[in-house]
Amino acid sequence: MAALCARGAQCVGADLFDHDYERLTATLQAGDALRFERFDCTRPWPLPDAAFDVVLSMSVLELVPDLNAFFTELFRVLKPGGIAVVDTGTIVRMARCDPLFKLPLLGLLPTRLRVWIAHRFFGRTYRFPVAPHTFWSARMFARFTRPRGYRVEPCKFAGSPLMARLRRWPLGWLWQALARWLAYDFVLLRPAH
Repeated sequence: MAALCARGAQCVGADLFDHDYERLTATLQAGDALRFERFDCTRPWPLPDAAFDVVLSMSVLELVPDLNAFFTELFRVLKPGGIAVVDTGTIVRMARCDPLFKLPLLGLLPTRLRVWIAHRFFGRTYRFPVAPHTFWSARMFARFTRPRGYRVEPCKFAGSPLMARLRRWPLGWLWQALARWLAYDFVLLRPAH
């Protein structure tokens, strides 16, 4: 948000907790260009309809129990023709180390089993309730976006070492497409028209 604000965007951040955002806005000297709202994104959002050109959702879906309600709110606050950028871990990206429980290979399992094993065998818990969703691929987003006239575009970062490696393989374009869907870095949701 700081980068967007520095480029002239009007930004509204949302978080469940206050991580000293007032100090951040003062340090950035952002004035009215950057403000923060504190609310629980699993409940109706206290934001106006059709208010934003872009909505960013970063590392929150794994804690949202009702994805339909979440995406209803996301698309409600998005202006017609606006885009959303969503980041959440896929099992492929979490293979090396589960981001919630900090255990290797645990991320390859369905979420309910991950939570149970982490708690039962390793005594690890997460400070928030973990939602039961398992993000096997970016295809999961289609269920929430298509009925609203949006398409899903899984993306990898431009400098991705994985994508550079796959480009050199035979049929590299095919492997890169699979990597985008199974190991996306973020998902872009944009109007289907």
